[in-house]
Amino acid sequence: MPITIQEKIFAAASELFYSQDIRATGVDAIAKAANTTRMSTLQVLSFQR
Repeated sequence: MPITIQEKIFAAASELFYSQDIRATGVDAIAKAANTTRMSTLQVLSFQR
């Protein structure tokens, strides 16, 4: 079963939050770790510009 973009982003965010702290983790770091775009990450995490 293929992994969805949403699953990749949530997994990357969880790992970064655990290893770095939630306040030290930015959207760009999550996008890079999940190998997705910043816009996809923002959409999945329901952030608005």
